[in-house]
Amino acid sequence: MIEIKALTVQPGDKPAHMATPPVLDILVYAVILSGTPAPLSCEAKSEQAVSCSNGATATWDPRTNAVSVNGTPVYIQDGRYKFGNGLSGGRNSFGWTAFSNGVMIRRDYLGGHPDAYFINPDLLCETVGEGKAACRKR
Repeated sequence: MIEIKALTVQPGDKPAHMATPPVLDILVYAVILSGTPAPLSCEAKSEQAVSCSNGATATWDPRTNAVSVNGTPVYIQDGRYKFGNGLSGGRNSFGWTAFSNGVMIRRDYLGGHPDAYFINPDLLCETVGEGKAACRKR
């Protein structure tokens, strides 16, 4: 015998199975694509959409983990980042991921924020709540 139970969702409820976009990663992609690191914040607006304070918008497909920021797709292949607009980046000998537009990022493994990113020259980007991330001067 197979029993199927119905899932009841009230307006405004977030179902338990709903995926949350990788907001921190999307925020970092938005900073990289801007070419000028500056404080900003991003927030998930739905299961597949993120909006940032610098005007950037992103879509995320939870099935494929594909991200697009302002219509520019983001690819990660063999540890290298490639953006649909030709921008690319890879890890340098100092542990930073350096991008072709001069932006550099790295995880803060040693500074007490292992789930955060440093972005040169002076930003710390981290999750600040469910579905929210922000970059601030450090």
